[in-house]
Amino acid sequence: MPRRASMFVFLGLAIALVFVTGISAGAEPDGSIRAKKADVAAAQDRLMEIRMEASAAEAAYNNALYEMNQLNGQIIRTTDHLRVAKERLAEAKKTLEERAAQVYKSGNVAFMDVLVGVDDFSEFASRLNLWVRLLDRERAEFLEVREARNELAARRDRLEAQREQRVAAVETAIAQKERANEAEAQAEAYLNSLNAELRGEIQAAQDRQAARARAAAAAIVERAPKPAPQDAEPVPVEEPEPIPEVQASQVKRAQVPRADLQSEQAAAEREAAAQAAAERAQRLAEQRAAERRAARRAAEQAAEQAAAERQAARLARQEAREEAERQAELAEQRAAERQAAREEAEREAERAARRAAIEEAAAEQAAAERQAARLAAERRAERRAEERVADRRAEERAEASASASAAAIEEAAAEQAAERRVEKRAEARQEARAAEAGASASAAAGEEAAERAEASASASASAPSAQDSGLGGGGRSSGAKASSSASATASASAPASTSQRGGGVGGYGGDVLAVAQEHLGTPYEFSPPGPCVAFEAEDCSCFTMLVFQEFGIALPDSPGGQMGYGIPVHGAPQAGDLLFWSEDGSGYITHVGIAMGDGTTIHAQIGSEVTITSINYINGYVGARRLL
Repeated sequence: MPRRASMFVFLGLAIALVFVTGISAGAEPDGSIRAKKADVAAAQDRLMEIRMEASAAEAAYNNALYEMNQLNGQIIRTTDHLRVAKERLAEAKKTLEERAAQVYKSGNVAFMDVLVGVDDFSEFASRLNLWVRLLDRERAEFLEVREARNELAARRDRLEAQREQRVAAVETAIAQKERANEAEAQAEAYLNSLNAELRGEIQAAQDRQAARARAAAAAIVERAPKPAPQDAEPVPVEEPEPIPEVQASQVKRAQVPRADLQSEQAAAEREAAAQAAAERAQRLAEQRAAERRAARRAAEQAAEQAAAERQAARLARQEAREEAERQAELAEQRAAERQAAREEAEREAERAARRAAIEEAAAEQAAAERQAARLAAERRAERRAEERVADRRAEERAEASASASAAAIEEAAAEQAAERRVEKRAEARQEARAAEAGASASAAAGEEAAERAEASASASASAPSAQDSGLGGGGRSSGAKASSSASATASASAPASTSQRGGGVGGYGGDVLAVAQEHLGTPYEFSPPGPCVAFEAEDCSCFTMLVFQEFGIALPDSPGGQMGYGIPVHGAPQAGDLLFWSEDGSGYITHVGIAMGDGTTIHAQIGSEVTITSINYINGYVGARRLL
């Protein structure tokens, strides 16, 4: 019995050892694999954070670079403006120095001319006023140019300081971008190494489990007790064939006659031996059945472990695919953001180029306007000089012919009246072009009256010479009355024609409207790409450009470009002012027209023709600019 009990204890320990070995072999890899998976998940989270930081660093770098490029463009434009201002300042300074040198060399001759080269006090006052205004204008121009030069220099210094700050910001953004890229590369390498270690751990766990299972099975087989030689039991192999179980009841007892005690004892011994053999066979069968059950459990555990590992591998591959897809999406998103940033930078560069072109055109237009103003001033000065020469000649003729002084005076007055009538007729003709049919008839009547007045004035001017000997002073008196009546008739006819237009239009505004109304009915065609042909195809900016071209002002064929010309108008616009609209409410100028002075505008209407409508008829009125 003790031997039989020890056998059972040994078998129990062997089975427990198999279970413990299997459990420990499965527990140790599972714990290591879970730890590696946790490390992989943490590394993936950190990689996502690093990539977000890299994306933020990339955006900061692009913003800093864009702002630095903007500052560079502003610095270039400011430098150009500063160069132009310096040239203007040098020119104004040179003019002042030349005038000062002239005064130093020959004395202030011009001022002495003002004092002594006049015949009456009114001419002296007008010349003195003109001289003072010229000096004030030159000095004001010099001070204005110098102030503009100083302001541009200060602005350039500020922009240079801002550019240094932007350069430092760009360098900082580049450093952050490089650090983020380096951290991203390190995180990706660490994640790849963790994935490789995870696969190695899984494979090593499978190998260790299989080796331990094989070692446990071999140890069980080796530790199993060997049967006695007299039992003649077969040695167990790795996978023995199932041996039928033998029950003690199946062992047949030999029929031995009870002859004597010795034979009975021998029979008892044989029966005991048979009983022992049956018990040993039963124990061996039970042992082998337990071994088969343990092997089946070990195989089932190995299959479950393999299935779990395959499931983990599938999950890892799925996570890797999802991560790769996320990375691809992030890469596409970053590429799209970079493309959008490049497109925005290109659009901003185009807008900057357009603004630079508009500013350059505005500068050229301003220079042209100043040149035109100088030419107009020179022409007015020449006309006044000619008038003064004519006055002097008339006075000289009057002094030379003392006997016919009254006739000469009347003749000079008649000539002056004739000149004034010619000028008034020219003004009447210009205003008549802008008037409607009724105004044209009134202007023609006024012109006819002016011609009759001129004829009567000529007759009255010739009458004193014919009646000088017979009528004396009475004839001169009648001629003066005729001359004054002719002047009154001519001056009365001009306002009559002007009043036909309505709206209180006069001066340059009336001239602008006269030219503009010649374009009424011209078909609308957008340009560019369409042509800009006077009286054939015009859009809004083409129409205004053609009108002001008649006055020596070169406007660009663009509503937004024309917004930079002239001076702003405060209050109600007057006749001849440029009107601007932003029809879509975006702030960009989309339409331009010319004010009529009565709340209406003449403009090239989209899809129609050059027409006159109310200012409020068009949406998005922005303001007005005055060019003349």
